Amino acid sequence: MLLGLFLLILSLVQGGPWPFVVLWMVVIGSVAFGLLFLTCFEMVVKDGQMHWRTGLQHGTVPMDQAEQVVSRWGGQLYVFQFREGTRVRVGVMQGYITFLEQLHQEYPELPLPSMAYARFIDHMRLGGKGRGNGKP
Repeated sequence: MLLGLFLLILSLVQGGPWPFVVLWMVVIGSVAFGLLFLTCFEMVVKDGQMHWRTGLQHGTVPMDQAEQVVSRWGGQLYVFQFREGTRVRVGVMQGYITFLEQLHQEYPELPLPSMAYARFIDHMRLGGKGRGNGKP
């Protein structure tokens, strides 16, 4: 990624190659869109409702409408899929395993994918901290 950004700046300064510049602008735009609109940084399940918030959107969905949870990118993202078509995407970080375990206890009928990556992240020592605090 850093090499790509360096080559992008070099291409802009020297005036080409334009296909490379356009490609990197598309990549940067899609990543920014995904982070701002699609990936939750806050998710709470309380009183049968999932409250979620991304950088620019937020919403509430009834948990009894949840159909399935799938993992993407090797377990780094979990996507909650609801009957009416809503999809709520959240990134796995420290403490997320506690959230998943509590979710499984409250909603045992909701199929969850493997939690191996979430367990791995939770037991890593990132930033000098031990086990996460239970908030995704």
